[in-house]
Amino acid sequence: SVFNENPTSNPDIRYSPTEEQLEESYNTPLPAAAVTALENNDLKGALRALSMSKDSEIAKLAKGLLGANVDATVKLTKGLKNDRGQAVPGFYDPETNTLHLDPTSMTTHTVLHEAAHSGLSHVIEDKNNIVTRQLNKLFNDVIPMLDGAYGAESLQEFVAEAQSNLEFRGKLNA
Repeated sequence: SVFNENPTSNPDIRYSPTEEQLEESYNTPLPAAAVTALENNDLKGALRALSMSKDSEIAKLAKGLLGANVDATVKLTKGLKNDRGQAVPGFYDPETNTLHLDPTSMTTHTVLHEAAHSGLSHVIEDKNNIVTRQLNKLFNDVIPMLDGAYGAESLQEFVAEAQSNLEFRGKLNA
């Protein structure tokens, strides 16, 4: 998923999934109950549906976001584009606390990734927050090992990818 941090202008990284698990998890379609919830602007309902996933990692991530009381407005728009004009399955707007999702291309990963932004962006924006300082140090320490991964673009992306992307977690664990 490509994220536009501003469209208007501690994760568990020890998990080491198999190649098959990475492919399946990353591209998992959303369950019907999650899609219905998103169509009704109900992020928590979508996360509840994902928390019942047979994939234990997806269920764990969704439960963690629910436990953190993550909530945001959801807007579904076909043909979403980021500020570079690229088609994207979703992005998070921190100014309005809104997940913008393309219903034709969003996946489980898209929803978890953008929901992670919703839950963490305000903390990461506070440069004096001890968690932000610790995450920034970790980010700077591992950047050379990330080989151009999307999570290396910024601290916001690093945290959201570490929270929602099993393939990225595998890189961190390597």
